[in-house]
Amino acid sequence: MSDAELSEHVQEVEQAIATGLVEAEKLKAAVPQTIKELLKPKIRWLDVLREFVTKTCRGDDDASWRIPERRALVAGILRPTPFSESVGELVVAGDMSYSMDKILPVVLTEIKGIGEVLPDTLRLLYWDTSVCGDEVYGQGGKPIADMIKSTKPTGGGGTDPSCVADYIRDNGLTPQAAIVITDGYVSKSNWGTWDCPVLWCIIDNKKARPPVGKVVHVATEG
Repeated sequence: MSDAELSEHVQEVEQAIATGLVEAEKLKAAVPQTIKELLKPKIRWLDVLREFVTKTCRGDDDASWRIPERRALVAGILRPTPFSESVGELVVAGDMSYSMDKILPVVLTEIKGIGEVLPDTLRLLYWDTSVCGDEVYGQGGKPIADMIKSTKPTGGGGTDPSCVADYIRDNGLTPQAAIVITDGYVSKSNWGTWDCPVLWCIIDNKKARPPVGKVVHVATEG
């Protein structure tokens, strides 16, 4: 089997698993943890975040040199802390609007993928037309490893990502960056005014083009 054929079959299997998980949750059926683990992120978040933070976030290079890599320092070697060990607080905002119901497992899978490469602080916000949930993981919060088991998605109204930007500002939060996971069907095309760099993870909507920040498109269909 060629690499292209193998990749196509893997995508078909992942889509079938995701569909089955959604239907099982609708029926309130128990889903084996091994099946859930098969739903892996479709984005190589370490690569995406490294590029995003390095090129976009303020002071990343200086911060890396100011905090030497701990394991190398013990061995008497001075080198900058790599990206995956130096990121401060990152906001990840998951769209919980009605249009996202069928792909909630995808949202949680991608959030898990982000959490797996961030050892510092991840603030998880759930939103629709307002922020409905605020959870902190890592430093000052729950263990990131427990995120999927302990998180409580909430919401279900329209789609207004400006509420996330307003929430961050109104609560005096100072994240290094924000990642917004949404299908991009935004009410009145109000993408918000952001005081921090923002990366949009748009699911199954290639037409969505936010006027601010950078965009990563994720296809789960076809």
